[in-house]
Amino acid sequence: MGSNCRRLDNKPINPLPPIRAILHIAQEPTKLLGKKRKKGRGKSVNVEPESAPFPEAGWNKDTEAFGHALDCAIKEEFERRIES
Repeated sequence: MGSNCRRLDNKPINPLPPIRAILHIAQEPTKLLGKKRKKGRGKSVNVEPESAPFPEAGWNKDTEAFGHALDCAIKEEFERRIES
């Protein structure tokens, strides 16, 4: 059947009934599924750090400043300053 279908009395066939009325249905309010947005942040406060000593301070005070190293080219041991 095409768009030019006709009845026996040569009138066109309308496949859809006429629209009588349009019903408007009110939408339900939407609910957000995510977290609520924070309204604002408070001002940050600077806090002085406690005057506790650094826990690793002085851990190498007993370390010797010079150590022995091996020169691979001449296979000789020599003394060298250790850098920290």
